[in-house]
Amino acid sequence: MDEIVINNLFRNVDVSSLNESEKILTFYKLAIELERMKEPDIKEYYGYPIHYHKDERIILVDFPCNESFHLLFEKNRNTKETKFPADLYVGLKVQIGNVAYQLLNMVIEHNDIKDIKIEQELLPVKIADFEVNLKEASRLELLPEKIDNINTGIKENPTWQGILTILRKEISEDITITDNLFLALCSKSIELSQIYAELNNVMMSVVLNPTKYIKTKTINHTIQNNLLRSFLLNEPIENIVDDVDIDSLLCVTKLDDSQKQAIREAMNSRVSVITGAPGTGKTQVIENLLVNALVRGKKVLVASKNNKAVDNVKERFDEIDKTGYLLRF
Repeated sequence: MDEIVINNLFRNVDVSSLNESEKILTFYKLAIELERMKEPDIKEYYGYPIHYHKDERIILVDFPCNESFHLLFEKNRNTKETKFPADLYVGLKVQIGNVAYQLLNMVIEHNDIKDIKIEQELLPVKIADFEVNLKEASRLELLPEKIDNINTGIKENPTWQGILTILRKEISEDITITDNLFLALCSKSIELSQIYAELNNVMMSVVLNPTKYIKTKTINHTIQNNLLRSFLLNEPIENIVDDVDIDSLLCVTKLDDSQKQAIREAMNSRVSVITGAPGTGKTQVIENLLVNALVRGKKVLVASKNNKAVDNVKERFDEIDKTGYLLRF
């Protein structure tokens, strides 16, 4: 399967026709596509009948009609039982001959449905939010332009018939849509889709045809963000923003010279990277960096792919600051 994914991903990439900037942006797009092809972290799918809304652009989900998932969903949004609730995965299967493919899916963020009264109301699902499941697309060996055409076609005609029309046009006249949805809890990151879309915008505005796309507010912002542009296009970055001296740093824990130097570099730079093996004091550096940024009136966001890492920073910082100044989201 991995070989199919890789081959399909690189099939239409001809680096010989790309300039240096296009090669760099293509590299980042391929990296994001590979991440997007990874399966969501799903243990089990639960079947649901489709209920049609009077607005043909919407379908409805009756949670209680599948007792097993109903209980699982309620547990997931119970803050006493679940510290970090998962999102809702909605999948749609299609049939080609005797083979079924979970070809279309969407991920609905937990925050968007955490307050729904599922005993009293049906969950509305927008057909326009369905996208091609890239892993299943690889099974079908769909080319990237076909995937894009399907996604665009669904958004342009977000109805049941619209889905069927675009799938038959791009894949097979024999394709049919099954009568069930498949729900699950998952931790799939929808941010990757946004990053991919923004990379497309950068590719169009900076490299391909800047005069055509320059008018949109998003592209203007991207072009004006010189740090992002410089990073993506491998251009020199004007990185120095301050001149903080080591002796002026506020140290709230014991630091060695390398840690102090790392904090000084971070305070003075627009972008810095600090590396170190486990146990070398990276979290201490973050604590002291936070303190020095805050006392200088800076706004700070601590982010990580790992919730435990953020919790660790928060817990350690709270030992220093008893007022709870650092908020956890």
